[in-house]
Amino acid sequence: MTKVSYLVLGLSSLCYGSPLLAGTAPVTWDNSVTVTSDYLFNGVSQTSGNPAFQLESTVSAEYGGYVGIFASNVDFGDETDLEFDAYAGWFTQLNESWSFDVTALYYTYHGANYSSDGNYPEVMMALGYHNLRFATWYSWDYFGTGAGHMIGSVSYHIAVSEPVSIEVGYTRSTSLDSTDYQWDDSRGYDHVYAQLSRDWEQFSIGGSINHATLSSQLEGGTRLNVYANYQF
Repeated sequence: MTKVSYLVLGLSSLCYGSPLLAGTAPVTWDNSVTVTSDYLFNGVSQTSGNPAFQLESTVSAEYGGYVGIFASNVDFGDETDLEFDAYAGWFTQLNESWSFDVTALYYTYHGANYSSDGNYPEVMMALGYHNLRFATWYSWDYFGTGAGHMIGSVSYHIAVSEPVSIEVGYTRSTSLDSTDYQWDDSRGYDHVYAQLSRDWEQFSIGGSINHATLSSQLEGGTRLNVYANYQF
């Protein structure tokens, strides 16, 4: 059994005994496996343009609380080769039109000469209105640099037909302490994307076009991406 598999099982045991998910409300355990041609994070490649294999596992309570983990290979041009994240949050449908989501995340990176210096925390809040979603992320120690960092996004989901959908979106990533961290000699950058996906039972396949206003040295520019996902 792999290290990630042990972590998934450990998370499951933790979730069922966690105060966040405790009580009589039933819980669900959702898992997914994704193969993607490029691991893009806000339009920036985390794998130097190479494919990625990703695992995600989430345990959710009926009232909206959830905890989960995410793992993926990465390639930053050094000896870092694994990203492993944990998150916990709460989602609620406020009414027929509006929804609210809040999440706390912690990103960790691993490799041959692993150092925890790049690990960092982040919080996210999102507000949904029908198929429109507004979200913001904030970290007070981005990639361990000590810099404050914020991401804002807006996205719109279009159901073309029952199995086919399109999502378009825009994100802005901004360093709040440019003396400690900068993007391409500036405080931030923009990312726009359009994604087409098709669902078939537990499978989903799709492709997207992404543009990040960063130089190629920072893995920005225009990138195409395709993926296949299986949920169980």
